[in-house]
Amino acid sequence: VFFWHEVVNDRGKNLNPDRCMALLGALLQLGLLWLLSAEKENDAWSELLTWMYDNGAEVNFPLQRVNFPHAGFSVPGVTSTEFVMDEIKVMNVPKPLLVTLENFPEVHRAASPAALPGCDELHHHGVLDMARLAAAIAREQVKDQSFWGPWLRMLPSLKDMDDAHPLFASKAVKRSFRELPILEAMEWEEQLFRDCFKHWKKADKKLLAGVKWKDVKWGILLVKTRAWKSYGEYVIVPVADFINTHDGDGANLEYGLGENNKMFYMRVQRSLEAGDEMIQEYCSSCHNDRMVRAWGLYRELNPIAIAHPSWDALDCSRVGSLPELKGMKLNSSSPWTAPRCSLETFERPQGPLRCSLARLWYEVCSSRAGTLK
Repeated sequence: VFFWHEVVNDRGKNLNPDRCMALLGALLQLGLLWLLSAEKENDAWSELLTWMYDNGAEVNFPLQRVNFPHAGFSVPGVTSTEFVMDEIKVMNVPKPLLVTLENFPEVHRAASPAALPGCDELHHHGVLDMARLAAAIAREQVKDQSFWGPWLRMLPSLKDMDDAHPLFASKAVKRSFRELPILEAMEWEEQLFRDCFKHWKKADKKLLAGVKWKDVKWGILLVKTRAWKSYGEYVIVPVADFINTHDGDGANLEYGLGENNKMFYMRVQRSLEAGDEMIQEYCSSCHNDRMVRAWGLYRELNPIAIAHPSWDALDCSRVGSLPELKGMKLNSSSPWTAPRCSLETFERPQGPLRCSLARLWYEVCSSRAGTLK
């Protein structure tokens, strides 16, 4: 599009051969960079699957990372290149390959920081093990070599997750959305994690040597967005953690722990054609406030209304002037809970987070007033 407007159409001016060639060269360079990036990711995905096979996992179909449309964007997901019959197991993953606290013995056996400032509150609210597992993952990330390396190399960067998750919202985002109760709750939770790490590192310098707050912050977001709980334990399953969720009734996978809780299994609930996206259910009973808090994800077809007393006093007078939703309207027949954000929103720092917060604001006020649509 840029090439067409700037060179071919040239706004009515004569074509400039030098400019034309320069832009063509730039486009070719961008294309080459994209191909190299895609090849690098494919190599990392192959490395991850090989690591799984070599360490006892059974992956019964050739799985690929492919982009799929989600809420107007192209998002990497997982598919099989072969037909998968319903009720067939896609993979079995033995417990030693599960990212659980038990599989990081140095952290697991270390003295619990439950009595330390900040950590005591996390312990009281049942999320101290999230901080411990985050620290364990962070310790592996800062090592020169780690058993978990093939999985770690596939993970998104801190910036990628920071852009979408409210736990570490910037001061600018907090100013723009200061009325929303979700940010106050997230700020309090962030401070607990930060205080816990600070005092824990001071109390056990050897265990957390070389680990910085940004490393643990990255680990916390990984656990928040990729783990599920089994018998009170946080569990991340490599490969399965790259499978997306979907709006509406789109899940086609079920999973759990079998064989005396020693083997994770994942099987399809209905037949999948080659190339169909594999979809798991993150939380069928979660309204969008909980979805954004946990995964940094807004579901535009979420049938569960936001119902929490903390939202009752929300001021709806500013919704119409939110820059993220400027010019974006819903048709009366639209099934969405809020309009999609303007493209300009995603050019700003933490644009995906800004969009989710604006849509939360709209959804709450729309259900209350009944006139915003």
